[in-house]
Amino acid sequence: MFVLSRLIHRWLVDQLLLPPEWRLLDIWNDMYLFGQWVFGKEHHLLRPTNQIQPAYWKATTVMVTVCVVCAVYLRKRVRAVEVVA
Repeated sequence: MFVLSRLIHRWLVDQLLLPPEWRLLDIWNDMYLFGQWVFGKEHHLLRPTNQIQPAYWKATTVMVTVCVVCAVYLRKRVRAVEVVA
């Protein structure tokens, strides 16, 4: 899923010329943007390939949403397990 998301977002943005917000599909790119934001790197200095990237807050929002959804799903799955003493 993570590998295909990188290919999909590159195809959508670079080939079909859609807005750079489609890069948010790639979780690895979101983690990269989040890391750059945490370490205080300027947004216009990103990536040597000069790719236009979405705003830091958008990538952070996607990452937080994915973490919350995974935590809710995990909690649901764990609560469904019956403990036998």
